[in-house]
Amino acid sequence: MSPTTIATWMLASYIAGETFSLSLEQLIIKDPKLPKSFNNLKVCFISDIHHGRFSSQLRLKKMVKKINQTQPDLILLGGDYLQTFRRSLTQQEKDLKQLLAILATLKPPALGIYAVLGNHDYGLPTPKVIRAFAQAHIKVLHNQGVVLRRGEERIFLSGVADSWYGQPNLAQANKLAKKNDFKILLAHQPNFIDEITSADGINFVLAGHTHGAQVNMFRYTPLLPKKISRWEYRVGLIETPQARMLVSPGIGTVPPYFRLGSPPKIHLLTFKAAPRVKPPNL
Repeated sequence: MSPTTIATWMLASYIAGETFSLSLEQLIIKDPKLPKSFNNLKVCFISDIHHGRFSSQLRLKKMVKKINQTQPDLILLGGDYLQTFRRSLTQQEKDLKQLLAILATLKPPALGIYAVLGNHDYGLPTPKVIRAFAQAHIKVLHNQGVVLRRGEERIFLSGVADSWYGQPNLAQANKLAKKNDFKILLAHQPNFIDEITSADGINFVLAGHTHGAQVNMFRYTPLLPKKISRWEYRVGLIETPQARMLVSPGIGTVPPYFRLGSPPKIHLLTFKAAPRVKPPNL
């Protein structure tokens, strides 16, 4: 076997291993504005599953098992559940049914399971998709918000429609919020944070969409044009003037259907009612 063949095999093995891996990233989010009764709130967040071509039901069942093992208080889903490239609407409907049958096995946490839609989720009629999620005990926040309570205290969770296909409306999503609520926002596309102002009072944003560039080699990211995301919103825990934001690299892939330098992640965030420390995004 030639050195070139060996090197090619090793690279292919590495890429396959990274593409289909499922790691758990644990983060501590400190914020003195968090109500005391929500101290140690555990939030599990995933995004960009992209079920369809090259997506394994077995892998998704392992993902659900990992999420259930974290025993979160709240589960949030960041959009792009389907793989739509060259997938007919009939295939997409079948993919969605398969995916939701698996997501329905998530153990409902005390504060529920909520989701937003991503740009790949608008091929099928939106009301039909939202109803299908509801049947799996997942509430889609489509320019909507919900009050989450612990005892006499509350926080506010809102979700906006996708920036490309869904006409996001933060004012509508937050219409039931109070001025002093601790506010968490689900927005599929991280660029939406540029539409937020300090007057909106958002404390934390969860987003996906970018796949962490999916192919990320020494800052060379051929799959991340500015239309998809600003470079600084590529992945990870990010500090902005408007709010802190976590951008997930997601779970699945789009063409070319592999990852390099951007492994898939499940996120477990523990929110603490405590002063923030330096650096500011910890």
